[in-house]
Amino acid sequence: MALTKFKAAFAARYLFLVAASGLVSVCGPANSAGAEVNPMDAPLELVTFGENDTIRGLVGHYLSDPDLWPTVLALNNIDSPADLHPGQQLRLPVVQ
Repeated sequence: MALTKFKAAFAARYLFLVAASGLVSVCGPANSAGAEVNPMDAPLELVTFGENDTIRGLVGHYLSDPDLWPTVLALNNIDSPADLHPGQQLRLPVVQ
């Protein structure tokens, strides 16, 4: 069962990356009142990676799910957290 949840989560994140890349257009039903909002569906904004930031902390702050950090790195074409440096700007889907 845990593997099925992992596959579903991976598929959702993959589809987001494909949609964000502009390769395809994704249209779906409007979000109904009271439905859970996916933080990865928010518009992309530039966020500066600070000297005391961690990728998990930054992603957790803006997306409320620190485990989305690999998706954020992929979205920014970054291979490893070790490649991040203070002052670097990252594109993150930021919920207003």
